[in-house]
Amino acid sequence: MKRGMAALWAGATVVLAAGGFFLGCKLMKTPAGNTEQSTAAELVNETAAETVSAVSETTTAVMETTVTTEETKPATSEVTETETTTAIADDSLVYPDPYAFVMSGYVSTKKSNLMMRIRPDADAACVFSEGIERGKPVEVYGSSMGTDGTMWYFVKYNGYEGWSKAVYITKEAPAPIQEETPKNNPQDDYVQPDHYLDYGNHCETIVGELNLRSGPGEGYHSYLKLPKGAQLEELGYNDNSDWIFTCYNGQYGWAKTMNNGKVYIQFTGGMAKPVIYLYPQRETVVDVKLSLKTSELSTTYPDYGDGWHVLAKPDGSLLNLADGTHHAYLFWDSRNDRTHYDFSEGFCVSGKETEAFLKEKLTYMGLTESEMNDFIVYWLPKMEHNNYNLISFQKDAYAEAAELTVTPKPDSMLRVFMAYVPLEKPTEVKPQKLITFERNGYTVVEWGGTELS
Repeated sequence: MKRGMAALWAGATVVLAAGGFFLGCKLMKTPAGNTEQSTAAELVNETAAETVSAVSETTTAVMETTVTTEETKPATSEVTETETTTAIADDSLVYPDPYAFVMSGYVSTKKSNLMMRIRPDADAACVFSEGIERGKPVEVYGSSMGTDGTMWYFVKYNGYEGWSKAVYITKEAPAPIQEETPKNNPQDDYVQPDHYLDYGNHCETIVGELNLRSGPGEGYHSYLKLPKGAQLEELGYNDNSDWIFTCYNGQYGWAKTMNNGKVYIQFTGGMAKPVIYLYPQRETVVDVKLSLKTSELSTTYPDYGDGWHVLAKPDGSLLNLADGTHHAYLFWDSRNDRTHYDFSEGFCVSGKETEAFLKEKLTYMGLTESEMNDFIVYWLPKMEHNNYNLISFQKDAYAEAAELTVTPKPDSMLRVFMAYVPLEKPTEVKPQKLITFERNGYTVVEWGGTELS
């Protein structure tokens, strides 16, 4: 409105000035004593009338312009909604600081294409859906630590810009991957397993003359006899079967792991140092029992017997009622672990970053500082000297393989079990979604892990 009034007065001023100039010109041109011409007073009146008329017209035009402007202006609610939408949407590309050319490199992923994201965050939107194929050249224009605790590069590729994990970009072009797919045996076609394993368990035969057959059953053709001490790796399996799909001396086939309780093939891995903490709200006598489905109990402390029978206190201290000894937790481990761990999701972490990674993830999942320190003191020496570790915190696979029964039943229970594979080179894996644990009332906490070779 103020702008409209300003325009009105500006227009009026211009018109009045023009009128004065017109009047002066008329007076100068009118001959003295000419009765046919208007007198000076008449000229003034005439000019004033013309000026008022012009001002009126200008005022009307300005008012019309003002109305038009007000009608054209967007409604306040529409502007607010637009601004709100912009504030909520977080889809703009984040640039590094500083933004400068660093190096040229190549994508060196193993299986999947390398994704470019708008931020150094595995959950951020992708710049384009296909990703960059292994071996393609890229240019690096900056770096930043990502939300997953690993280094990310800001890269340019084929007109695109975005963030990619630094471990998958190397200065030298990677060699082509040699596909390691089983080939048919000349003697017979083998039965394909229901499930192939990217990271299988290492094992060895503990009996001699064990048949390697074309399928998971005694009726299938035998290719050869496996000697005692033959080193094998489980490459695949069928559900609810005691047979493993493996390879020996270039021959792919099936071998039986056990029969009527007698073990033919011993797995070298085991569930290492699961420990159990009990936190009742008041002193409570607690019974703890384990039921292992895919491994055998190896060492326990205090002695497991037919189950632990302890007096648990709110501060976590335990009195073993079998022998009167005091403990901070219950310890167990297992051997001959045949569990098929899930690595479809996880994290690839460099050895030197393992400590920081474990602190972040274990704290997020709900371990106390004391519990986390116990975990790290045991596992860090085994992991930090590896080039990389592929880490996945197990859920259903572990819960089904090692059932834990606590009486009386706790109000909340947390079981953290880490499976990892040492790697010479990094690999890309879908980031694992972890859940934060809330301690409510009488709480039981367990942690443990296993290494797959």
